Amino acid sequence: MTKSNPGNLTTKPAAVLVTAIGLTAALLQFADTNRSDRIAHGGASVISASGPLLPSGSIRFMAIDRLGTVWFRVVDRVGGRDRVISLDSGGRRRTFGGLRAVVETSRALVTTIGTLPDFWAVDARGNVWVGPAYHDGGEWITVAEDHAYPGGAMNYEERVVVDDSGNAWVPYHALGDCSLGGACDDSGFAGFSVDGDLIREVSVDVPAELNGINAPAVRFEAFGDGTFAAVGTKSVFLLPATASRVLPGLGVDPETGERNAGFVSASAVRPDGDVAMFTWIEPLATDPRPVVAEVAGSRSTWQSNDLGASPLFRDDARGRFLAAAAYAPDGTLWAASTAGELAARSAGRWTQHFTQANSPMGDQVTDLAVDAGGAVWVATVRGVRVFKDGVWRTSMTLHLPRLDKACGWLHPCLPGGSP
Repeated sequence: MTKSNPGNLTTKPAAVLVTAIGLTAALLQFADTNRSDRIAHGGASVISASGPLLPSGSIRFMAIDRLGTVWFRVVDRVGGRDRVISLDSGGRRRTFGGLRAVVETSRALVTTIGTLPDFWAVDARGNVWVGPAYHDGGEWITVAEDHAYPGGAMNYEERVVVDDSGNAWVPYHALGDCSLGGACDDSGFAGFSVDGDLIREVSVDVPAELNGINAPAVRFEAFGDGTFAAVGTKSVFLLPATASRVLPGLGVDPETGERNAGFVSASAVRPDGDVAMFTWIEPLATDPRPVVAEVAGSRSTWQSNDLGASPLFRDDARGRFLAAAAYAPDGTLWAASTAGELAARSAGRWTQHFTQANSPMGDQVTDLAVDAGGAVWVATVRGVRVFKDGVWRTSMTLHLPRLDKACGWLHPCLPGGSP
């Protein structure tokens, strides 16, 4: 194990860059938009210049804590650690240099919130984990480090959950030489004790489709009783046990030894405390027709619900699967496809469908969340959108309808004609 002193947080004021042409258009529009905070556009509405400034940039993960604060991990453009932005229920925004900076400057808040999957974990001793390192109140203690070795490297993510036994589970990516030549990738998750002992490494398959949208191969979800599941691409692991529970349609046929093509593309916690996985399966057939399904249930029983009636997949699920999903407190399922569309299912009926034509959707979705008030938070590779009560709000503070035709709803024109 290695120890390090806490680093200093660097917080920079939010800077808004407005080009000359965008500023001119905004000023021309402000006289109209200031009269009302709603503007009709293609059957949808947007808020003009009100509410907190939503994060822009590429959002890797998003979560809402039990206090109602929304947290965002924003990808660093040059490959550094993710920045972290929070918006509390009062609309106050804070920016942190990274996850460790959140812990170092707001430890009391973090321990009050408790474990927030994809951000940090708090164990029974009060240690706060960020990836394979924990803060004990005075310093960081690292139980596993990234390292390179002849022919390869091992890297750990800044994601972690801690099971009831106090073991920390962290996703990893490894690159090494293949036995037949060339380079081989390996992804999975590893468990460590607080003393730094390796408990076990579990490898998972990584389909090319997930790599194509930079989606995680391992997802952590918390059951209602506080226990955790590691969701792989074909099965679920109920921690601390690492026995694989293969999901319907993704196992090997015992008679033929063959297996359907397919994978888990998203997961979410249901209002009843169970975890749902969303699968894409291409059956073994002469003319296979892919099936997108919601696999819900408890630790021992799975029920698979075909989502083919969803407007996201009504035409065809070839080359299209769920990118993210979230349940509202009332049980409504919100689901986003890899085509950048969003749909809602309530009481067994699909009641909403948003595309680039009638909303600010269209960009690749990376995460979804629904807050206690029913607002749907959509994280994308180009910022955040929020939908509530028929109104869309985006990371833009002003809607520029006069430029829509030339440059698109969310992307105002820049000098030189580039969106």
